[in-house]
Amino acid sequence: MKIIKLNNRGFSFVESLVAMAILVYILGALVVIYSSYSRFYNFLQNKIAMGSSSRAAMKELRNDALQADQIVASHSFSGIQRSTDQHTVVLEIPSIDGSGNIVDGKYDYAAFYLSGDGLYRTMQADAASSRTSGAVKITDAVQTLTFSYDNQALDQATKIDADLEMQIVSGGQTVSSRLYQVIYLRNK
Repeated sequence: MKIIKLNNRGFSFVESLVAMAILVYILGALVVIYSSYSRFYNFLQNKIAMGSSSRAAMKELRNDALQADQIVASHSFSGIQRSTDQHTVVLEIPSIDGSGNIVDGKYDYAAFYLSGDGLYRTMQADAASSRTSGAVKITDAVQTLTFSYDNQALDQATKIDADLEMQIVSGGQTVSSRLYQVIYLRNK
């Protein structure tokens, strides 16, 4: 009978070190890939959120402008004077009752303006109106907001050109969004 001897010597120390070095290199590469993916994912999430926020702001402005009779030069909102210029727009909107019917001869006033990096909408509703008065912050992170009008005589203007640019810095990356919209006053 022949006896076969197996040589079970295992891995040498050098072989173990090479295997560990390869494993560390692969793990390092995975960490870099994960980190890059995470930064890219956060950038895209912020970009999507900022785009949604700018679209929501323009929707608020468009909804009020479509109902407005005219753009007014200025109006006093609870003692604070707001004047239409290139960064503020003041709208005169016919008042509506609880059923959505227009109340003759009564008007609500809405102002869209920047304060710091926030875009605000202030509403002053007539007593006969079903709308509620007050100021609401529509969005923040606004870099610039510019309005232009198709007529220097604001009460004759029928269109508002709104240019909204938003920007934030997140994780060392600058995320920006710009939205330009032409809004027509439907009641003109």
